[in-house]
Amino acid sequence: MRLAALVLFAILSLSAFGKQSPIDPPTYLVYNQTEGRMITWQLADQVRSIASVTKLMTALVVFENDNNLGQEIRYRGVFYGSRYVSKKKLLDSLLIRSDNKAADALAEDWPGGTKEFVTKMNQRARELGMHNTNFADASGLHQQNTSTARDLILLINQASKNKEILKISSSQYFTTEQTNKK
Repeated sequence: MRLAALVLFAILSLSAFGKQSPIDPPTYLVYNQTEGRMITWQLADQVRSIASVTKLMTALVVFENDNNLGQEIRYRGVFYGSRYVSKKKLLDSLLIRSDNKAADALAEDWPGGTKEFVTKMNQRARELGMHNTNFADASGLHQQNTSTARDLILLINQASKNKEILKISSSQYFTTEQTNKK
């Protein structure tokens, strides 16, 4: 997870990210997770589009609130075709492949659907103290998925406490079977 944090902040520094123009200074924050302190930062409170980093909150919300990860739900995507796939496999695909369709399927399955899932994502962000963060969808495709480097540290710290997220994000690979179950 520490490597993911470094990659995350390298991504945030890209000038093409979000609405940042090529002449805007980069946003970054280097954080020592072991010591719980920031080492250096620049514009750590500037709100930027976070794209696929959104999926980390998607996974956190599902893992913290869903006790039936073996349940199969409808998935319409490139990795499994159009079929029913377990929520656990969708979480694997979400975190390893950054699978947008897996994020969408998990959100659609939420009680109340995608709208309620996004509400829960934003509620969880506030509970973590992420007051400069907004989620508009579960996959990160919507440009209104925004946050700051400082807020994302809070998300990474919480996600790193989740054993399943750590296990999946440290996996080198995962396998899927190609069957068509309806």
